[in-house]
Amino acid sequence: MREDWGEGSPPAVRDRDGGGPSAPGRRPGTAGGFAGRVAREGPARASASTESRDVTWGRRGPELSVGGLARHRGRLLLVKRGHAPAAGRWSLPGGRVQRGETMAQAVIREMAEETGLAVRCGPLIGFAERIGPGYHFVIADFFVDVIGRRPLRAGDDAAEVRWVPFSELEEMELSDGLLEFLDRHDVLVD
Repeated sequence: MREDWGEGSPPAVRDRDGGGPSAPGRRPGTAGGFAGRVAREGPARASASTESRDVTWGRRGPELSVGGLARHRGRLLLVKRGHAPAAGRWSLPGGRVQRGETMAQAVIREMAEETGLAVRCGPLIGFAERIGPGYHFVIADFFVDVIGRRPLRAGDDAAEVRWVPFSELEEMELSDGLLEFLDRHDVLVD
């Protein structure tokens, strides 16, 4: 697994004695990261400095979420979010993956809860990441096929649900990054 050190930061290299990763300029055989802080500062101070970095979204870290993208005759199925984050904005139906649930099962459940529709989960479109005060979501968006002819019914945390013509998307209050995601993955074609 490659670690991204950010622009201008040195890449990890092996110590000459084979003792693990170190950055250029670090004494061979010395540990970096959390283990290095424990060695240099002691467990109590190292732990305290780690905890202070998790203030934005708590100790849980990112939450895996899914979204379902349904298209029909030049229209996209969207829900208007009823709760934060993105309350009052239009987004793809979806939500958190529950423990023991596959992503496909989560897509099917979330689509039923938020739109009243039964769907078949299709292929993965791509991932999006949303970070803000109190949340950090990694969202896997999937194509879905609607099964049967059920009426639309907003539910769960969706205040409204409707089929929106592709031509109207730019005028709507969409959740941050949604239009760019749709453009990037070239999904606004039937």
